[in-house]
Amino acid sequence: MDKNKIKNKLKDDPAFTLEVQNPEVEALMTQYSSDKKAETLNKLIEKCTKSRFLVPANVGENNKPIPLFIKNGEGEAFMPIYTSKAQLSKDHPSPCIVNMPFLAVNNMVANKESKLDGIAFNPFTHNLIFKKPLVEKIEAVDKARREGPPTSPTMGKTVQLRAELYV
Repeated sequence: MDKNKIKNKLKDDPAFTLEVQNPEVEALMTQYSSDKKAETLNKLIEKCTKSRFLVPANVGENNKPIPLFIKNGEGEAFMPIYTSKAQLSKDHPSPCIVNMPFLAVNNMVANKESKLDGIAFNPFTHNLIFKKPLVEKIEAVDKARREGPPTSPTMGKTVQLRAELYV
């Protein structure tokens, strides 16, 4: 494959662009900030799980990105994520920006080894925080979705009936 084809393929791949736009997520964040309704939060979470976000990072060994975190006044650490390039801080530029699906970010924060206290959405504008218990709940629901409903050992198996079984 020639370099132009690769470049065009990467340009069109949503995972390799910084041109992320999440207007519906931003609208739901604004709505939730004002109404604090569980229904709005559920809609926001559902929309987030299907969205990609921009995550500031440092560059580590082998050019591997290492997501940055921010701390609040109480010393709690959060992974900042941004709904669009316009939301990124102009005053605190990052060495690298990673385009990540929300569920990957959520998984990193929910990880038991993570010392993070949650996720901060657009910390310089909306500053909506998903604390660790909510992040863990989202992770549990996603895991249950991926694995499907629990089944018994015989559920879903077929049994072939033969006449000799009834004689």
